[in-house]
Amino acid sequence: MATPPAKEALLAELDRVVRETLTYFEGAGRVTSARVDRWQARDVLMHFIYFHDATAWGMQSVALGGPPGPCRRTPTGSTRCAGGSTSMKASTSC
Repeated sequence: MATPPAKEALLAELDRVVRETLTYFEGAGRVTSARVDRWQARDVLMHFIYFHDATAWGMQSVALGGPPGPCRRTPTGSTRCAGGSTSMKASTSC
């Protein structure tokens, strides 16, 4: 079985990809008319930023013993967290 890469190596690679992506949107991505279905470059960038932020939030939450994603209050008053878990108690991690 292969040894997984060190945490520092994974974070360095994530940082490299983020910088590379943002560099694209500072240059050619800013003026491109390319589309994927109805998505323009700005739509891709908005989703990239959101998912990057959500991933960082989830990593920090799990490292602190919380859920892997944000929690939402359901209409019945319970708390639903990413990953499907449901709690009837109010969550302090929401």
